[in-house]
Amino acid sequence: MELRKMESHGYEILTIMLAKIQIAAATFIKGLGAVILVVLLDSAMLIVTAYIMIALHVLSGAIVSIRNGKGWEAEKWFKTAMKFMWFPVVIVATQWMQHTNNIELPIASIVAGFLAVHDFKGLIDNVGRLTGIDIWNAIADHIDWKKFKIKKD
Repeated sequence: MELRKMESHGYEILTIMLAKIQIAAATFIKGLGAVILVVLLDSAMLIVTAYIMIALHVLSGAIVSIRNGKGWEAEKWFKTAMKFMWFPVVIVATQWMQHTNNIELPIASIVAGFLAVHDFKGLIDNVGRLTGIDIWNAIADHIDWKKFKIKKD
């Protein structure tokens, strides 16, 4: 009779160990999910801003190509698709790095700003092609470079 009691304790210990492993795994997965949710929510507006700039750049580029009678090149579509795919990955990765390392500098905002400014520059170039105005020189003409202030007309 003593022998049977000892054998049953082995299964109880195994059951307890498996339950603790399951609790630990569930806690880890819940924590990881919470961190991912925080990072995604923090970087959502940055991603939306980057997408808006990409969309405006693509729209203006399509209008320029239609106006010039050229079709949209496959290379440009590929680059656009890569931007739509990689911009959020880069922004979320930098946001994750910022959260996990407790970096006070808003690295994700800087990266998203750089990406948005790059597409904004392309948008301004396309608008300049559509209007026939060199917009960058028009902006530069209104700046007093000696005082570095905007001229008042």
